Amino acid sequence: MAPSFVDLTYFYEAANTKNLSQAAKKLGVTQPSLSMAITRLEKSFSTPLFIRHSKGVTLTQSGERLLQHVSGLIEKWNNTAHSVDSFSEEVQGKIAIGCHASIGVIVNQAIAFLLEKYPRLSIEFQHDSSERMTEQVIAGNLDIALVSDPILRPDLIMKKVSDKEITFWQAIGTPGNTDIIICDKTQQFCKILLREYEANHPVNRLCNANTYEMVAHLTISGSGIGILPECLVRKFFADKLERVANAPSVYTEMFMIYRSENKNMLAREVVLTELKNLAARHG
Repeated sequence: MAPSFVDLTYFYEAANTKNLSQAAKKLGVTQPSLSMAITRLEKSFSTPLFIRHSKGVTLTQSGERLLQHVSGLIEKWNNTAHSVDSFSEEVQGKIAIGCHASIGVIVNQAIAFLLEKYPRLSIEFQHDSSERMTEQVIAGNLDIALVSDPILRPDLIMKKVSDKEITFWQAIGTPGNTDIIICDKTQQFCKILLREYEANHPVNRLCNANTYEMVAHLTISGSGIGILPECLVRKFFADKLERVANAPSVYTEMFMIYRSENKNMLAREVVLTELKNLAARHG
């Protein structure tokens, strides 16, 4: 069986101090524990590593050879540990964020700010449904996801960032085709709104568009009535779109979700904080 790294570090300390009692004190272990570690190494290599005498210990030729290799190994380990510590303490590395494609229009300013401020930070976006993004966070493929009405999971941290009202909109002054509804029909809230709307209004056709931006531009052009979040219209299309009178609306809750692992990684915490601030400004 290969020697353990702990036993090798014990050997390294004993070889440098040349005294088992002093080495044990520096390591914070008992002398018998240190002696057992050295014995395990000597059995593993089938050769004595120390000559024991009244003044302490002296390395054998085999011990001298082992010390050369262990010194390099410990130096590499210390460099590795320092690199990992530095990584967790600096805003650097890659952060993968999941969100609906339309949310990217809202978060782009926050991301631009982060990329400019932290030149060693890299951010990747993935666009998908809330359900699939939640699974990607659980699997570790996404660091953070912005999702609507997630199912509570014990293995995820969920932070509510906003409430979002979603309703029907039409072009100002030019309502267009009121019997055509433009929306992302894969979204659950669209299915709910369509059922309520159809109870009082005829809907002859459904135009599917998988981004809010496309829904908005089609609605502005007079192609039909669009289903959009109020916050998005207020921010980008307030002078072009107006609410459809007496149309139903729903409220969804927007959450940031992420795993508890890597909670001390500064890069992720910085991104989380900026997204929370963004939600507070535009929620």
